Amino acid sequence: MKDLKDIIGRAIDNYGKAAAGAAIPRKRFCFPIDSQRAADLLKIEYKKGVEARNRIFIDDNETAQRVQIAANWLTNPDCRPWLLLYGLPSTGKTILAQAIQRIAEELKGLFNPQIVQEQRCRAAGKYIPLNEEEKRLLSMCEAAVIVPAFKTARDLAKMAVTSKAEFEGAKKCDFLIIDELGEDPVSVWEWKNEYLPLTEILDYRYRAMLPTIITSNLALNNIAVNYGDRIEQRMKEMCERYHSQGDSYRDR
Repeated sequence: MKDLKDIIGRAIDNYGKAAAGAAIPRKRFCFPIDSQRAADLLKIEYKKGVEARNRIFIDDNETAQRVQIAANWLTNPDCRPWLLLYGLPSTGKTILAQAIQRIAEELKGLFNPQIVQEQRCRAAGKYIPLNEEEKRLLSMCEAAVIVPAFKTARDLAKMAVTSKAEFEGAKKCDFLIIDELGEDPVSVWEWKNEYLPLTEILDYRYRAMLPTIITSNLALNNIAVNYGDRIEQRMKEMCERYHSQGDSYRDR
């Protein structure tokens, strides 16, 4: 019996040492560009998004601040896993989220070794292959850029009963933008079964620490009214936050 206790004791000691020394894996991506360059690109895409709606883009401190916070979140791996853009309606939250998606799509292409190869050859008028180091670095940059899936909260709630496979895919995707949280029905019914779609998604992505951008007209403290205290506390824990207080773009 003493030998068995010794064996168990050593096993527990070894486990404790291994657990204490083990690195915690990070699931947080980081775009391979600096924060200022990301802010410059975001501003360009943000401006295009505003003007596409026939509104006047105002390059004020409010705009610069929200763009910089988003740029820092995209390029700094030490930021929290989620970004929450919330506050007054019609202040450009959705437009900024869409700008982030477009930048991700563009960067994914810019770092693609095959596309870079083709551009180099066209510019030179002859075949100039990438060397192995160039291919390696470009591949690393391309892999670091994750293109988000963009879904409205209302559409996600609908998917929970009309397209379960699509709902599961969105819930578990590597990077998700949830637009207009709070505009969705909190619960949906299929026959006699009740589902809480957004609560389920937020809970899953919290546990998996999956990168998520959320836009909402809800005040942060009012999220508990829709989704409960547990989701509100988890969002406070997980989110870098920007509270929009500027003028409505729809009034410009």
